Parts: sequence; structure tokens; C-alpha cells
Amino acid sequence: MSTRFGLHIATGPRNGYGLVAAASPAAVISVGEGGALLEAWEKSNRQTVTIFREQTVFHDAPLGIDHMTTDQARAVADHVWPQLMASYRLNPADFYQPTNETGGDNRKSLANIFAFETRLMELAEAEDEPVHLAVASPAGGSPGDWDIWVDLFVPHIRRAGSGGHIYNRHAYGGVVEGSSGFLTKAGPAPEDANAGRPFREAEFLRQQGIFTPMIITEAGQNAGFRFPGRTPFIEDMARYDQLCQQHSNIWGFCSWTYGKYLDFPANIQPASPRMAQYLHQQGGATRPAYPEPAVVDTGII
Repeated sequence: MSTRFGLHIATGPRNGYGLVAAASPAAVISVGEGGALLEAWEKSNRQTVTIFREQTVFHDAPLGIDHMTTDQARAVADHVWPQLMASYRLNPADFYQPTNETGGDNRKSLANIFAFETRLMELAEAEDEPVHLAVASPAGGSPGDWDIWVDLFVPHIRRAGSGGHIYNRHAYGGVVEGSSGFLTKAGPAPEDANAGRPFREAEFLRQQGIFTPMIITEAGQNAGFRFPGRTPFIEDMARYDQLCQQHSNIWGFCSWTYGKYLDFPANIQPASPRMAQYLHQQGGATRPAYPEPAVVDTGII
């Protein structure tokens, strides 16, 4: 892949998106409606990896899952799967993200979420045409306790890889105290631990022989609340692209965000021509092949 640059799509205006989609971004995630994904597929000649996040069956996780047992969480997965599949059939994508920014550093909550997602993976794999999920989806910098990530996330990510699923997480600049608000600084290097967390995880996973692909489904400046302007945005994303390309198990990062995020001025649409130009300069993305679980990979390309 010559670029890992991708796009996050929320509901609302996305003027210029078609230009960027035609330049073959690495990945596109759309939340709530899949039209942007079909456009990316068609205009990129299916080089762009697409992800859909459903929000009508439940928003970020089933209500009350924090207080369930793991058996109850698995039972909830059985209950909601037909509803999820009905939505997935209407919004075709390569991968489907069932939960979002849940669990934090709460081991019980995470155990329930992962029991729920594991059952969803089992159901997805049992479909006549297997469905692939984008699992875990921790918030930027989460969990704060690295041991929790190692103890709970790593086995879950390994399990995802055995079924052709992917791991997704978030990364933001401007969350850590003293951060400039950007994802990167000169070097290039991550601006802070939040922005750099995906790279620490990607390297650790490879060291464990786990090559489950990762896509950073939200990557943004200023904690996601404010678009930093065309030139700073493109310069920051180009540096982040360089950092992502050092890790073969990171397939892409989705720039936050097209569309309207609450009432915050976060829409990246003013940068559409610059994003398309950048992708053309990079030669666009080439769809990666999903790795076999046993393949030995150095992780650096």
C-alpha cells in the first residue's frame, strides 16, 4: 500500500467527497448510512477497504451490558444478530463495527463486551456468506492501563484474526494535557501517547505473532472538536500516514470527519481538493490481502 490515508463519514454535508473517493483512500468508515461506502467501492475500483457502523439496533453497546454476566452478553448477541444482519444487508461493506468506545478500564465491562463480540463473530462466521466484523473499538488512549489491554484485548484480537475480522481503535491529538492538538510533530513522530498508541499496539501484536489487521477508525486533531484548517490538516495527516506505513498490520486510518459532529466545526470538507491531490500524489491505496494467521511477518515495509 502506498498510503494508509482514509476517511471517517458522519451524517451531514461532505462536499468534495467524491473527488477523494475517486483517488482511492485506504479505508472509509461510514456511520449510519452506507451510501458513501458504495461510492468509495465504485470510484476506487474496490481498492478502498470499507467499514459500516450500525447505530439503530443499539448505539455504542447494548443497554445494561456492563452489569450482565458473560453468558447474558452472549445471549444478547443471539437476540440482536438478526437485526444487525438486516441492516448490514442494506449497507454492504467489507467489515462491520458492532460496538464503539465502550469498556474503558473496567475489566468486567470489557469482558462482557468481548463475550458479546465473540458470539457475534461466531454468528457472522456461520452465515452462508460469512460476514466480517471490526471489533473492540477502544477510544483514543483507552484502556489507560496497558496490562488490561494485554490481558483482555490481545486474546480478543487474536480470536478476531482467526475468523477474518479486524481490530479497530481510535486516536486523537489534543486529548493529552499539553498536546498541540495535532497527531504528529516533526520527525515525523506521534505528538503524544494517545496519537502513538496504535503504533505501540501494532508492534506488540506482531511480536506475539498476531497479524490481525488494525484500522484506526477515528483519527483527528483537537480531540475531534475542531478542523484545524486545510494546510495544517493535510500536513499532519501526511506525517501520520508515514508513521502508519511503518506497520504492515495497520491497514489505514480514517480522518475525522466528513459531515456534522454535533455542533462542533469539525467537518473536513474544505480540505477535499487537497486530500484528493495528496492521494493522487501517493498513487492511491492498493487493497491489502488478509494475512493467514500463521504467516511470519516482519511488520516493516
